Amino acid sequence: MTGAELLEYVRTDLLRDSALPYLWSDTLILKYLTEAQEKFARETYCLSDNTTAEITTITTEADTAEYALSDLVLHVYSARVSDVSYNMRDWTSRVVPSHLLTTTGQPVAYTMDEGTESIRFYPTPETAYTIYLRVARMPLDGIDEDSDPVIPVRYHLDLGEYAAYRCLMNNDVDGNNLGAAQRLKESWDQRVSKAKHEYYRFRHGANPTAMTNWTGKRR
Repeated sequence: MTGAELLEYVRTDLLRDSALPYLWSDTLILKYLTEAQEKFARETYCLSDNTTAEITTITTEADTAEYALSDLVLHVYSARVSDVSYNMRDWTSRVVPSHLLTTTGQPVAYTMDEGTESIRFYPTPETAYTIYLRVARMPLDGIDEDSDPVIPVRYHLDLGEYAAYRCLMNNDVDGNNLGAAQRLKESWDQRVSKAKHEYYRFRHGANPTAMTNWTGKRR
């Protein structure tokens, strides 16, 4: 769906706001659709990227182990040195072997620090290496009438429910309806939870314990 089609869906099918003057402007609805897409991407990690150079390519410097990630990066799935065919080891949730802490050379492992939004390579690079990342990221642009949402097509209508909920929660308009807003919000939460299940199964297979943890114990 295009942004224009989603806008029409939210206004006509969800908000029943078809009489002029509209209760909610096109600008406001598109703003909430953009917000919905960002929240969906953040919750589900649905946008995977290994081609956007400014996000997925790092050039190391000698004797520098830690590098800032783009604000758009949510998670690093893998990292590899450009002329190597295999991925580095991800030691984020493990104890880094002691021999990697004090040596320099071509990186063979990495850790992520969510607090500083950075990635650290082991051993510390002794020269310049080009390192390619595969990441989950946020959308690069917002939604307008001429653009398509960048999340998968099967989830486009879900964005409309969040946008309609945000409109109905706007207390500055006559169309405020808290009951309808709450129903839309509950439907949105359920749809996001279902999408998280689907993406987890796609990436890791059906591990019930891990899947419960990933989705926040929502079924």
